[in-house]
Amino acid sequence: ATGTAGLALGLIGTSAAQDTTPAPRKRVLRLAHLTDTHVQPERDAGRGFATCLKQVQADPDPPSMILFGGDNVMNVDSEDGRERAGVQLATWNDVLKQECSLPYRTVIGNHDVLGLDPVDGKKWAVDAYGLPGRYYDWEASGWHFIVLDSTSPNVLRGGEGGYKGLLDEAQFQWL
Repeated sequence: ATGTAGLALGLIGTSAAQDTTPAPRKRVLRLAHLTDTHVQPERDAGRGFATCLKQVQADPDPPSMILFGGDNVMNVDSEDGRERAGVQLATWNDVLKQECSLPYRTVIGNHDVLGLDPVDGKKWAVDAYGLPGRYYDWEASGWHFIVLDSTSPNVLRGGEGGYKGLLDEAQFQWL
């Protein structure tokens, strides 16, 4: 009995002396996910995009990085896309250069693929946004990010039918 009481007192004394409050967790990474900006200069997109970026960066607890989820510009995937692509991309790049102080990454969306071309149109997007490839990965703050390209032409009876979500064999091999 004395041994048990002593053991119990020892445990009580030990647990009372230890702080069982969990240590506050420290955030290692905060992202802002902005998607489908569809920059269109005729709709005052430069001002709207700049306002969005200012708001994100002015947050009292700002993100460490911005991830753009694709469709950064609008309708470079249409017939007149090549003509408008340069204007839209210039607006996108000008606003980023002037208003974005955070690191950012972007993903290819279907509206970012020039002329619905799954090869040359995607190469245009990779070059336009300075991407390492149409799918890629990177590490940040102990996280491993993987970006995939799921925009695949959807050929329907009678011709083109936009896009469908699909990963090609090259991406599966890479993964």
